[in-house]
Amino acid sequence: MIKSMTAYATAESISDALSVSTEIRSYNSRHLDIVLRMPSGYLALEEKLKELITARVIRGRVDVKIHIDMQAPDTSRFEIDRTKARSLYAALNEICDEFNLDHDISLDTLLHAGGVIKPVESPTDADAVLPALSDCLNEALTAMEDMRQKEGDFIARDLYLRNYSLGVEPAVNPAGVGVPAPSSGTVQTAPAPGDGWTLDTTGMQPCGYVIRVVVRDRTIVNS
Repeated sequence: MIKSMTAYATAESISDALSVSTEIRSYNSRHLDIVLRMPSGYLALEEKLKELITARVIRGRVDVKIHIDMQAPDTSRFEIDRTKARSLYAALNEICDEFNLDHDISLDTLLHAGGVIKPVESPTDADAVLPALSDCLNEALTAMEDMRQKEGDFIARDLYLRNYSLGVEPAVNPAGVGVPAPSSGTVQTAPAPGDGWTLDTTGMQPCGYVIRVVVRDRTIVNS
């Protein structure tokens, strides 16, 4: 069964303490290329998530964007960049000396310069997030595969269909391998008004070919 290489899917998992969302876009590519974007505090999970994707996707470029929001107790802490504070204070005093200004350098002046006091990031428990994140990613991958399958299906939806034919070009596969079924049809054999078709890719080259579809309409007289 042939599948489209382009697809888009999302999935979300929400609980009282954790919210996880996944967005996947896939594109055509000869090889498997995974681009994973996620919060820096959870980068330790990157290889495990890539292994999960590799187990389900053979080829193509796969862009994955992950958002994680863990509701933790408010334990905000701050730290002082003393080196920067001293440098700023010295620079401000130098300006005052240069322009004969009063040396009235307040704490407010230093704080407005920015970067003197900054929050300390709390350590994240990446392993605690992995089960929910894996489930969310698997759900998005399943939705992506469903979309790729639907995009790959072809139905000749044409009220005035005369005939159609399908073939693989160029002839890079062994004789008898990679032949669409059915490979052709007419208005008499396509009463749906179209025939679905499949392509058994067993034994085919992994890439280097296209599916050519030729469709002919019947002539409409005096329309």
